[in-house]
Amino acid sequence: MKPVTNTKSTSYKPLINNIILVLGGVLLFISGFFIARFTGNDSKKPPSDQSHSDTMKYKRNSSDDVGNQNLNRLINPLLDCDGNFGEIGASFSDGLKGEVNRLATIPGVRSISVYFRQLQEGRWVGINEREIFIPASLLKVPLMIAAYRQIEINPSITKNKYTLDANVPAPYPNRIPGSKALTKGQSYTLEELIEYMIVYSDNNAATMTKDAVEPNILTHVFQDLGLKSVEEVQGIYGITARDYATFLRILYNATYLNQSNSAKALDVLTRVEYKKALMAGLPENIVVAHKFGERESDAGKQLHDCGIVYSDKRTGDYLVCVMVKGGDDYGVMESVISQISKYIYQESDKHIITPE
Repeated sequence: MKPVTNTKSTSYKPLINNIILVLGGVLLFISGFFIARFTGNDSKKPPSDQSHSDTMKYKRNSSDDVGNQNLNRLINPLLDCDGNFGEIGASFSDGLKGEVNRLATIPGVRSISVYFRQLQEGRWVGINEREIFIPASLLKVPLMIAAYRQIEINPSITKNKYTLDANVPAPYPNRIPGSKALTKGQSYTLEELIEYMIVYSDNNAATMTKDAVEPNILTHVFQDLGLKSVEEVQGIYGITARDYATFLRILYNATYLNQSNSAKALDVLTRVEYKKALMAGLPENIVVAHKFGERESDAGKQLHDCGIVYSDKRTGDYLVCVMVKGGDDYGVMESVISQISKYIYQESDKHIITPE
């Protein structure tokens, strides 16, 4: 008799072996993917959008060259972030709150908002920093950022000339007119308009700058920072001291514009003529890149001054934004801002760097 052969079982063996091989290959591929994903080079990971987080650490690199060492001193490009910051000193925080509360009781003052941030280490403190204020001329800073962004996208625009129409109506008047203003019938480059708009707070220059910038670019300056743009808001636009400070931070760290244009923008801000508020509380030799804004409303007047102080103390460079709602006297509000500025300059060095 011929031996009996199990033909059914022998015919499935090759198929089973193939399935095992395929499954093994799939498992090997999946394992390799996850190993590469979680242990691979961090530089290959997509960058996270943390440029405006409160967990950033900044370090000035003196070898950075934006083509002009005098401008280079104004920026501090973002180099790394580790999120390991010490908290701001309680003595400074409590002292600043006490000073603000004291000044808030002065007749002619309705409300004060302060946002302070030590830029090298990221320590910050806010007092009523979420209260809404009318920014007024402070909005010329995001407009300047949009103009420099327009220049980055289309460098040839710097060659264009823009003429102030002889029949243009008078702009909204400034309480403190600049020493210079655009001349009707005269032509200006975009960078000249930026200078008039910021240094002399010329409202005609602001209007012409806005006309020269593509609307979507200005809108993105706000939206990219998580803020509503002016066009998205019905009625009067409002902003907080803490949110407004973001515009200055992205210039200081060159995280939105390139290093050259960030430095140019800050240089323009260091030449602002107005010195009766934030700068009045500082020594004359201290460099400050700042912008002020003033506005009258039915409830009373408002005055704000926000800037980066290039301090000569151990505190290092710091950002401060003071917004004040008052009555009819701008002088009272100027005094309040200057006193807060003086307190921060004198006390931060004692209670932020020194361990408590």
